[in-house]
Amino acid sequence: MAKQTDELKEKLKVEEVEVTKKNEEADRLIKVVETETKKVTEQREAAAIEEKEVAEKKERVAERQAECDRDLQKALPALKAAEEALNTLNRNNLTELKSFATPPAAVLKVTAALQVLLAPSSNEKSFVFSMIENVE
Repeated sequence: MAKQTDELKEKLKVEEVEVTKKNEEADRLIKVVETETKKVTEQREAAAIEEKEVAEKKERVAERQAECDRDLQKALPALKAAEEALNTLNRNNLTELKSFATPPAAVLKVTAALQVLLAPSSNEKSFVFSMIENVE
């Protein structure tokens, strides 16, 4: 019986060592899990903040889009009227424009704007913009 007790005590010591090792390993894993959980929580919080910012930006973009659409709808009739007015121009109108020794400022601005629209290069457009700035 003493022999069995001694054997059980030895077996118990071996198992205690194994249990201690497993407990240490479990504690190490718990720390790793806690660290990873903390990282995930921080990332989730950052993602939530970013999601909120994106939602706010999306709302501002939608508002701006609606504003631009309203402005476009207001401008389209004027554009159509301007196109129709251009269709009425003829050679006599251009001759009259050439006859001005010093055309009114509004006429200069309109012709300069047409030059900008029709200019093939950016250098020519820059030149016309500088002319427009000098007209009062």
